[in-house]
Amino acid sequence: MFYRNITFKRAFQSLIVTVFLVFALSLPVRASATDELFTVHNIRVDITAKTASEARKQAMFEGQQKALRLVFERLTAKFDLPYLPEPAEAEIVELVQDVVVSSEKSSAVRYIASLTIRFKPKAIKKALRAEGIAFTENKSEPVLILPLFRTWSEAVPLLWEENNPWLATWATSSFDAGLVPIIVPFGDLADISTISAEQALRMNPRAISKIAKHYEVKTVYTAEASLVRGIEPRIEIILKRFGKTLEEQAVVSINRKEDGNLKKDFSFAVKEIVKEIEDRWKQTEVIQFNIASKLVVMVPVNSLSDWIDVRKQLDNINLVSSYELQAMKRDMVQVKISFSGSIGRLISTIAKHDFVLEHADGYWILQPSR
Repeated sequence: MFYRNITFKRAFQSLIVTVFLVFALSLPVRASATDELFTVHNIRVDITAKTASEARKQAMFEGQQKALRLVFERLTAKFDLPYLPEPAEAEIVELVQDVVVSSEKSSAVRYIASLTIRFKPKAIKKALRAEGIAFTENKSEPVLILPLFRTWSEAVPLLWEENNPWLATWATSSFDAGLVPIIVPFGDLADISTISAEQALRMNPRAISKIAKHYEVKTVYTAEASLVRGIEPRIEIILKRFGKTLEEQAVVSINRKEDGNLKKDFSFAVKEIVKEIEDRWKQTEVIQFNIASKLVVMVPVNSLSDWIDVRKQLDNINLVSSYELQAMKRDMVQVKISFSGSIGRLISTIAKHDFVLEHADGYWILQPSR
């Protein structure tokens, strides 16, 4: 311990501080921006049953079940999707924070509504940890998407042209609360003069850098969509990434629907490409919970509010599963942190919350970055 044999006066002062700190630990934490990750909007339900009450009950269960799956998928990588938990109805209720109902209609046997469902972040993370499933809440910086289109694989690529339905689909798509904010270019004169379709297709470094600077992003994706005709018509999309690391490429093939509705096919393709981009991010960010560690850290404080600020940050760091207040004095708090992953990962994650964790003079010190 870092202090012993303190005087009665200092002991009394520490007791007063302890009382205030215990009170502070019981204060509610303000919802963080990441809470939107745990909210699902516009879940449509339409259920018919023997009675209206039975239809409503079934609709609520199915709506919450669907929303829960979407939240799990937002936080986890694609390779873990087959192993996501499937809680029973009673367990799902315990995960739900609240439900907002709109556009509600009912008859004697039917119930229709649109639901917005908010889940409890800590309960969701606990459910994933219990199954040993890696997840992340860390959001990527925004990325820019350049949607190139060819009417067939050898055709001249389109980008800013009015007859580019692929760009039009991206421009009118809405993106839910995912981990990677997507920016779609305006296609105005500034964009047209900055990068051409051919430059985007070839990933011309100078042109890509200019359009990235224009939209204040560090990463640019090109999504080159081609219509492939034949016995099984499909949309083939070549996805390329240009950022800090070397250029990466992936090919996504999507079978077209029998009704031949290209607008619907493109809307589905946009969702699949966003999933691919997000999965790339999640694979680099997910936390492996089979690696559990504990670390004793010293937290310099000048006042009670300093400790409250630190506690709020610890509550919002997804690597931190729990922390224990071990000791305190007027200018220092000693805390044991339980976390998942490596210390290096903890240091980098804490840095994203404007704090610094560093080793000095034989101690781990946690304090705000200056």
